[in-house]
Amino acid sequence: MKAKQALVFLLETLHLWAFGVWFGGVVLLLVLSVPFPAANRAPFFLCGLVMLGSEWLLRRRYRLQRPKALGDSLRQTLVLAALFVEELEHSGSHPTVAQQHALEITQVALLALVAAISVWLQVSPPAGEPAPLAATNREQGAAIPANSMKPQEGAVPKPHLQRRRR
Repeated sequence: MKAKQALVFLLETLHLWAFGVWFGGVVLLLVLSVPFPAANRAPFFLCGLVMLGSEWLLRRRYRLQRPKALGDSLRQTLVLAALFVEELEHSGSHPTVAQQHALEITQVALLALVAAISVWLQVSPPAGEPAPLAATNREQGAAIPANSMKPQEGAVPKPHLQRRRR
């Protein structure tokens, strides 16, 4: 179990670093207003692929919490859309500076939504929401008595109902 938690931590850290490089780099390029050729933007595309890969490997961690599972799926879709926008900047036709800035602004907006969803996913669950998977399994293991097959003292046995044959 410790190895699994370490892997989750490693993948989340890798996702965070890749997001920081991609988002920070695009914002910096937008602020500097310097159009870079496609060869200089390759690290951003690589960071997007690393983010998408780590999100895919961690895709099942919110399976017991439906709203967070949907949020995680939406986050993956937004990362894919931002990758698509990044690829649009390098399509066959060379975009003008205004078109490139519009694409960069779109990419920054998509990545800002990814950041907002990521923050929401990392917040601890409210009181009414079920606990994450690892905690749920531990609680269930602790709640089951060691000899659960034996009837408890003072428990009233349930009557067995038989089906009527026709």
